[in-house]
Amino acid sequence: MYYEMQVNVSNIDVALLENGRSVEGENTLLADWFGDGENQTRLIPGEHYEETLAVQNTGAIDTYVRVILYRSWKQGGRKITTLSPELIRLGLGTDNGWILDESASASEDQYQERLVLYYQKPLAPGQVSEPFCSRFWLDSAVYEAVETAGEQGTYKTSFLYGAYSLDLDAEVNVVQTHDAENAIRSAWGVDVNIAEDGTLSL
Repeated sequence: MYYEMQVNVSNIDVALLENGRSVEGENTLLADWFGDGENQTRLIPGEHYEETLAVQNTGAIDTYVRVILYRSWKQGGRKITTLSPELIRLGLGTDNGWILDESASASEDQYQERLVLYYQKPLAPGQVSEPFCSRFWLDSAVYEAVETAGEQGTYKTSFLYGAYSLDLDAEVNVVQTHDAENAIRSAWGVDVNIAEDGTLSL
């Protein structure tokens, strides 16, 4: 006697959208702003630049979403840890369904290089979230970071941040909605509360 069983495994996947386009891989974010050679954008501290980042559920089941943003300064492809990532400012969408995990964002990071956000509602297949970021800018405090070098009576003052480039990376994670609290604890190591209407809170 033979028994046959069919098991369907639902697909769970997600895409990061930058200004409405799906992006993936290293050195892809902010590519519209930073070209090569003469096409490079010179950022003006204090001036805001549009950068809309959102998430789309490209899988087959409802999911909860977490986004981890990493901001840093680089020179020659190498991260410079002595400069403050906080001067790279982001317009986060924490009033449109995203919440910032302030303890996780700061706990391991003196300068808040890492920012952790959760989307409070499950994303249905094909659905696009509200933007978790709408713009970026350099804090005007970069003007205050100067260094002076002198030799034989000649002195030159230069802006410390002028020799570096900013870097922004995003990591997107998703978890199934079934038994969501336990699934999130297992996958992300975080305790959350899920209300009856599906709203996630920390």
